Amino acid sequence: MKKTRVVHLLIALLLALSLLPAAAPAQAQAAPAVPEGEFVPGELVIGFDASVKVVMGQATALAGSVDAQVVKVFDQTAVISFDPAADVTAVAARLAGQPGVRFVEPNYVRRLPEQLLTSAEPFQLKEVDRKLPNKQKLTVEELLSMRTVKRTGGKVQVIPTYPNDEFENWGNSWIGHDIIWPEKKMSPVVCVIDTGVDINHPDLKGRAINGYDFVNDDKIADDHYGHGTHVAGTIAAKANNGMGPAGISNGKVLAVKVLSDQGWGTSADIAAGIRYCANNKAVKVLNLSLGGSEGSAVEYDALHLAVNQGKFVAMAAGNASTSEMHYPAAFASPLSVPPVGSVDDGGANTIHEGMVSVGAIASEETWVDMDGNGIDDDGEYFEGCAAYFSNYGAWVEIVAPGEDIFSTIPVSYPSVLGQYMMGSDAAYLNGTSMATPHVAAAAARVWSLDKKLTNADVEGILMDSGRPVILAVDPNVVDPTVGSSDSGYLGEMPFCWPFADVPFTAAEDMENAVELDLAAAMGRGALTVFPYDAVTGLPLAGAQVAAVDAVTNKVMDIAAVEPPFYTFPAVDLINLPVGPYNARVKAKGYTAGWQPAAMDLFATPGVFESNSAEHFLVIPPAGDFQVVSQWDWWNFFDELDSYLWLPDATPFIVGPEKYDGIMYPNNPYSEVGAMWEFPFARYQRFDEEDLQTWEVLSIKRAGAKVKLPGDYQVLFTDNGDGTLLNQWIKVTAWFNGKVIGGVVRDFTADACDPLLTEAWWHAGTVNGKTFTAVDACGTDAIWPYIIP
Repeated sequence: MKKTRVVHLLIALLLALSLLPAAAPAQAQAAPAVPEGEFVPGELVIGFDASVKVVMGQATALAGSVDAQVVKVFDQTAVISFDPAADVTAVAARLAGQPGVRFVEPNYVRRLPEQLLTSAEPFQLKEVDRKLPNKQKLTVEELLSMRTVKRTGGKVQVIPTYPNDEFENWGNSWIGHDIIWPEKKMSPVVCVIDTGVDINHPDLKGRAINGYDFVNDDKIADDHYGHGTHVAGTIAAKANNGMGPAGISNGKVLAVKVLSDQGWGTSADIAAGIRYCANNKAVKVLNLSLGGSEGSAVEYDALHLAVNQGKFVAMAAGNASTSEMHYPAAFASPLSVPPVGSVDDGGANTIHEGMVSVGAIASEETWVDMDGNGIDDDGEYFEGCAAYFSNYGAWVEIVAPGEDIFSTIPVSYPSVLGQYMMGSDAAYLNGTSMATPHVAAAAARVWSLDKKLTNADVEGILMDSGRPVILAVDPNVVDPTVGSSDSGYLGEMPFCWPFADVPFTAAEDMENAVELDLAAAMGRGALTVFPYDAVTGLPLAGAQVAAVDAVTNKVMDIAAVEPPFYTFPAVDLINLPVGPYNARVKAKGYTAGWQPAAMDLFATPGVFESNSAEHFLVIPPAGDFQVVSQWDWWNFFDELDSYLWLPDATPFIVGPEKYDGIMYPNNPYSEVGAMWEFPFARYQRFDEEDLQTWEVLSIKRAGAKVKLPGDYQVLFTDNGDGTLLNQWIKVTAWFNGKVIGGVVRDFTADACDPLLTEAWWHAGTVNGKTFTAVDACGTDAIWPYIIP
């Protein structure tokens, strides 16, 4: 099981702290004792209503009444400190109900969700599914070899399609960042409320800026732990510099330190940090990868301010593998109850719109024993399941990659993670803390396209565009509230994601949760196409392929076909607004400028479309009259043979086989005119499966003159099979490198009923330099000349 692949960060911390040099602590903050309970002994947080005009004066008076002193004041909030041995509950009771006091509560301890550091062999992305023929996948090496054509300063450049660090974090491609990464519209600032950020990290310099340190009360939010820097890298690390990952957002992060260098903080400091970000006009998104088990009024009120200031807030759901609510993330759900004394005390949660709670997806497929028989049967392995540590339940709204996430850690000064990783500038970490910045960065990207969106709009877009989570459970689960800690399940996990099926209840039901899809949220899709030489069947090296908006006729992206070639000569056309597209091809020695190569392509939200025959761009060498026929690649075991028939004259053509009635001895028309079979270019490449489903006919010139006598009839047969002709077939006619006509057999049209019952189709007529389509859907009366 996956639990064996990680070590608790607590062990890592103990080891790292033991390795810190003696001088290192002097460069960081003094290390106070970490509270063992859920709140800081001897401290209370007091919230005042708007009638209190001088908070410091009122707080001082109240503190004096219980032999305490004021240690912090912000907005309508004060923190008082007294004897740590005193009964916090009793002191709070004495202060509650005093004039102007809205709430009194403990200063709750917030810790980083118990993250887990990956082992020495974390998951690394090696291939990406593009739904290719024969279930092939494209490797990262193939993806990094792809090329895109860009025009910069009047010059045409051929550059890599993807940054060299795009696939370092598998989460990027999982959420569709590889589709949208070239988008130049700038994302707004994301506030990282955490342990601070190493703003001088080479991968973050210029992308991360100091905000405030609420732990040490200064303006330098250094990160001597490492967690905040890791979060910041997922959001905003520089792309294409070969260091760490490529950040998901192209904007900046603002570092706000609310957690100590030991990875813990207080609800008061976190609330102060939230308010700081809420009041910053440049900030649109807040990232909170922290939390605890108790809801806090001071945090709720701070989030109330942030939401009402129009900020979007992403919060980690926690790493206890439980359905119990984790705060402040649970406040993103309308199922949560506003804390006593908060602005919504006694009423409904009014702040859940514009905030999301984030669960974590596992990096590899998971076995869920759905029939409970202890055997890993077919259909029981799923991708996109809960990471074994992730919290879950009806209150968790969106899930994102959170296991084996590769990102930046501090290098400018000593840090806990830096010491453990022995000076590395990046590390693999696990946690809902790592999932949350994927969502925060996605929100920033969505906002970059339309600055008029509200935070509720952004949440709606992320939720509506997300993929439904996979619902699957093991019936042997004993306690549905304890996740991977349960003793009953027999597979790798008690669920992929749970739903209300016994023994799970509505409290654990994830039916309404979605999986983050950034590209879909931005209304972007992509096309993967495969350019080939129609005669040789080899990759069309040197060609360029353009994605052209079928409505506006605008070129949206251009890819270059360059070696090395692997399984397929694939090129990606990316960051395409959703809608219909045509593909054009330009290749020296093949086309006379740009020529249409494919119609009816469609950029689907969040998807690399690649699994239709239209995505195979089959281009013949320039010269003479040529007809290329294509059919669906999944019929590679069947042959669709193409013929050229001249009933009334001797044609000036060259063909490898003259039709002489031997193949079809019962055909009464075999003695009429002359028929030649098309030469074809198809190669057995995968276990004798013919993956190149096309044929090519060339009508040669009569001497030096372009003279083609008579009307040549373009015919197709599936050799009596009767099924292949009832599939998609495309015919394209070329003359001297230009497309002059074509026809697609639309077997789905009403006019094509009933389907062909015989094995011939008359597609069109060739005469001179023209091609005329005859029949778009086939007919039983296939022969144009009837013999008495």
